[in-house]
This record gives sequence, C-alpha cells and structure tokens, in this order.
Amino acid sequence: MIRTGADHWLIDAGLSTREITTRLKEYQLMPRDLSGIWITHEHWDHIRGLSGLSRQTEAPVYISQRSRGAAEISIPQERLVDIHAGQELSVGAVTVRICAKSHDALDPFFFTFGYKNMAVSVITDLGRADEETIAAVRASDALILEANHDIDMLRRGPYPVFLKRRVAGDHGHLSNQQAADLLARAASPRLRQVLLAHISRQNNTPSSALATVKRGLSPWPGSPPQLCAAPHQGGTRPIRICAESAATKRLFPLP
Repeated sequence: MIRTGADHWLIDAGLSTREITTRLKEYQLMPRDLSGIWITHEHWDHIRGLSGLSRQTEAPVYISQRSRGAAEISIPQERLVDIHAGQELSVGAVTVRICAKSHDALDPFFFTFGYKNMAVSVITDLGRADEETIAAVRASDALILEANHDIDMLRRGPYPVFLKRRVAGDHGHLSNQQAADLLARAASPRLRQVLLAHISRQNNTPSSALATVKRGLSPWPGSPPQLCAAPHQGGTRPIRICAESAATKRLFPLP
C-alpha cells in the first residue's frame, strides 16, 4: 500500500480479503479507507482477494480490459477504470504512470506513483528489465523491486523443470542477481529506499536476497539507498519518503 497525503492506494490484492483487512487494521484502516486498487495483472496471487475486498469498499479498481476478462472478477462496472500501458493518470494529488513489463500474463504492468515531486515505483513479476524499467528506477525516490529467487536454490529446488524454466525465463521473475544488476544499471543518487519483494518461499530467503543485492549497490553514486526485504510472513514496517529531499527533482524525467 502507498499513502499519499490522505489517500491510500493498494497495489494488487493477492492475499485473501480477510488477510488484507487484518493488515489494514494494523494501521487503523479499513477497506472503506482505500482510495483505489491498482492491478498489475490477472494471475491469482495478485487478484485473489479482489472481488471480496471490492464488496467492502467503494474504491475504484484500475485494471486493463484484457486483465479483467482473464481474471473473471465480480466488480460493478461503474467502479472499474480501464488502464493501458503508456498512460499517465492524475487522480487527486497523485499521478500514476502505467508501464508495460515482461511477464507471462495477458497485459502486465508496473506502476510509478508521483506525489509532491516524489516518485515510488512498484516493479514485481518481471522477467527482464528494458530501458523503460531502468528509467523508472532511475527516476524513483523509493522502489519496491522483485527479488524472487536465488538461482542456485531454484536449480536445486522442488519445482519441475518446466516451472524452473518459466520462473527463470524472460517472461518470468527476477532473480536476486538480476535485481542487483538492474539497480547497478539504474544507479542514481535520487533513489533512497529499496524494498525487495515477491521473495519465493521455495527458492529464496530474505537474507539471501539482501546479501546479493547489497553487493550490487557498490559502487554507488553517493551514499547507497537503504535496503530491506519483505519477510515471508506478515508485512513490512512503514517506509517514509520526505518531501524535502525531493523538492528540486523533476517528476518522471524522460529516459
């Protein structure tokens, strides 16, 4: 969840409705307090709680037409907002850039949220990084980035061969090393916070992801960003981005 002023934006709804509600309550929030739900793609681990959650909130659901068709979600038509790659939407005080990404879904996106000259990008379920992805990372003050698997753990792990190939392929998921390489390619003094996410239970650990990516942050222009990893259980601590540190930055600079 990303908070911008009084607004609360949920990115995907892959947990059960009950679990999402429980985590919102930890921050004295309820589903009705959501300002909008943004869906990256139609895979079950990103929409599982969406239909149930939508019955508890009037928040609009931002989702592409193709993803909506594949997901077969039950949401009133008037609450659905069609989105597409290359779009930039201004909703209240936030501007959201919608970017295509490489993943084995019908119409997969990642999002960059802009608020008061600050930018936060949410990039998971990514098989490979293109120039648009690198530009988004370089233009971000904070980043939620996939570090899905440790390559050796995936090779030795329990997945069947076809699934290992899917995960490691160009339309699968970023490994720890690929996440580190992406950060190194996009290194910018603007980036101050990185949260590693979508960490596989079977093929990775938060500590392995942190260790690999931390090595990729050296050298860095100036002091490297603060780095943390999402746990396998529960949520992460809130990460605050201060407006003062971004006052002179141009939001969404061109590649």
